[in-house]
Amino acid sequence: MTIVPEKYTIYPEHLPVWVAKGDAPPPLERLMVAISADGNVRFVDLRAPLAAAKVRERVYYTTDSHWNMLGAAVGYNAMAIPLIPLLSKNFSRIVYVSARRLDPGLILRERPDIVIEEIVERAMLEVATAPMP
Repeated sequence: MTIVPEKYTIYPEHLPVWVAKGDAPPPLERLMVAISADGNVRFVDLRAPLAAAKVRERVYYTTDSHWNMLGAAVGYNAMAIPLIPLLSKNFSRIVYVSARRLDPGLILRERPDIVIEEIVERAMLEVATAPMP
């Protein structure tokens, strides 16, 4: 599970000077503590990967609070890539597909328990390597 951090969490340097940091932990911190205490859900904290990526290039759009393609690619890598060993451990037949079109014949031949289609990752990373305007 993850929650995409607010833009101001990654870019606090762009907040107006009159915004004061509160004494109480922010909602994301409180939620992470509760999830950790429960122990049944793995939480992926995207703050460090996004902060590291912002050194190279923007990870959120300048004019709004949504992450851009690079931010989405960073989030994908932090969330989805660690799932591959977990899926491999828990499913006996997995088909990883990395093609522009999913071939139904492949599914019929292989009869997997699960199909992982990685076209989203590839498409996002192709766009993310281009400079942001």
